[in-house]
Amino acid sequence: MPRNRALLLLLGWTLLCLAQPGVLPAWMQGWVGAASLCPWALAVSRPGPWARRIEWLFASLGLIVWFAWMRYLLSWLLIPMGIVPALWIVLGGSLLRRTRGRLNLALAVPAAWLLGEILRWTLPAPISFGWWRLGLLTHDMSYLNGSGRVWGTFGLSWVLAALGGYLAALVIQRGRVSRATHAWGLGPFILGCFLGQIVPAPTTIDGPRVLLVTPGLEQRLKAFGRDRLAELYVDPVNMTHAAVRANQASGGPPIDLVVWGETMLPSKVASAAVLESVEAGIRRPDWIGGTWQTSDLTQFNEITRCLVEGILFGLPQRVSPSFLPALQSRGAEFMEEATLGRPILPHGASFLTGIEEVIVRDGELRRLNGSALWLPDASRVPSGAKTQLVPAAEDPSLFVALPFLLDALRKVGGYVPDFVPAEQQGVVSFPNAPRSGGGSGEGSGDGGADSAGGRQNRASVIICYDNIFDSPFASPTRRGPLDMHVVLSNEAWYEKSVEMDHMVALSRLAAISSGRSIVRATNSGVTVVLDPRGATVDILAPLGEAKMARGTLLATVPVPQDPDQGPTIWAQSEHLQTPLLGLLSLLLLLWAGRSSKPAQ
Repeated sequence: MPRNRALLLLLGWTLLCLAQPGVLPAWMQGWVGAASLCPWALAVSRPGPWARRIEWLFASLGLIVWFAWMRYLLSWLLIPMGIVPALWIVLGGSLLRRTRGRLNLALAVPAAWLLGEILRWTLPAPISFGWWRLGLLTHDMSYLNGSGRVWGTFGLSWVLAALGGYLAALVIQRGRVSRATHAWGLGPFILGCFLGQIVPAPTTIDGPRVLLVTPGLEQRLKAFGRDRLAELYVDPVNMTHAAVRANQASGGPPIDLVVWGETMLPSKVASAAVLESVEAGIRRPDWIGGTWQTSDLTQFNEITRCLVEGILFGLPQRVSPSFLPALQSRGAEFMEEATLGRPILPHGASFLTGIEEVIVRDGELRRLNGSALWLPDASRVPSGAKTQLVPAAEDPSLFVALPFLLDALRKVGGYVPDFVPAEQQGVVSFPNAPRSGGGSGEGSGDGGADSAGGRQNRASVIICYDNIFDSPFASPTRRGPLDMHVVLSNEAWYEKSVEMDHMVALSRLAAISSGRSIVRATNSGVTVVLDPRGATVDILAPLGEAKMARGTLLATVPVPQDPDQGPTIWAQSEHLQTPLLGLLSLLLLLWAGRSSKPAQ
């Protein structure tokens, strides 16, 4: 009956939405998520009239509720974010229905669910949307999620979905299930718990000392023009200045790296080659309208040099005298240092921040949502940029195809997305600051035998939306020695929503799967350091409390004891695991759908 199908789907999607991070207690989320697939499987495994349409309706509504926090960014995106990815869930359900009576539910349900999940996650926008995977709900299940080092988040999704299929089989067969059902339903969970114990996280030692600055700037303030650059800059510099002085006064270990969040440098950066291209006539795409003048980009570069090299690193020749009055009028607490040419950053520290960089791509001026690293000598080195663009908000492909949407966005949002993705995940290298003494035991962090003092620290730089994907974490770990991941994010868009809980949960699983610590530095959001086991080393804003926190976090990052330690099993094979798992799920469902032999 359509009504029964609708009630089961309503129950399933209600449980699934309640299970998302930030709603129920973390320890409950995985279990409730697994339970939610029981009514879903009961509904989609049965034939009947209007089956696909009813399933699509509830899947769309469920995803809209799940992504409700996106309303803070662009509320009208909620509808396509629901109805388009839901198509892949319906496809998985349709294939599951074809296997009715021919394939064990504890095997068919995870195959069907995972197929939809992989398609929804891997296909390009706008026919998909990456965000959520069922395995995300295991982020607090420490007895299970260690298996992510072997099979990643999709493997954890299979475990929960298998439990849901097992429950559905128990309901249908009134508890009288076969040994095969027990094996397919409970086996992945037992195996996952076992793998999590026998495949440990890497042995770590104290690594670099990092200072993370979270000014908590509202997005509307960051959206102002050049006349507000001084205001945007003063706050994080004041906070950096105060934290550095407090650490020096307390006699704390030297700071190796100061990190600001995504797009925290309030100006665009353009290389000399780009400036030459502008002079030669290279312009922005026609569908954007207008262009940047050389004088604009030159001014942006001068502001960057003044703020970073002049004030942070204390190079007086880089300080523009005309800029100092603007800083003073905004309550700069570092004016004495700025006027005397004394650095704000501690001696030997590097500086990493999010920027917008103007580049030439395919003969046009475009933007990268990127990062910039300055070493202790104030020299800038190549760093990372975002490899995955947020559909519609950053990726312009939808608007180029539908110009009327482009005009609507220009009127509503006041801008047109013209970003391009980076061609490869960025990795940076920075030194430990000079340390005195030889160390005094475990956890000293002062360069002893049990710390990483004296070595170069290698870190991948991951920008915001990249945090939800696998390759930004797996690829740099696979390419060579890597100590940690640094995630730069700006979550002021989402105010105090559960989006921030989602992002931390995703980072936690990424730390576990890749076997590397993760440093999350946000403009506004949850700033946290996670070790390779996903445990919290230190956190600025506890989840569930003031998520748009303001403050600084000074923490020591755990790094692999052996700098050349190889990647986890998952990181080595991630680029193969996902397509193979999707293909095997599809083939299994198609084979069972054509078979005439009922399941035993």
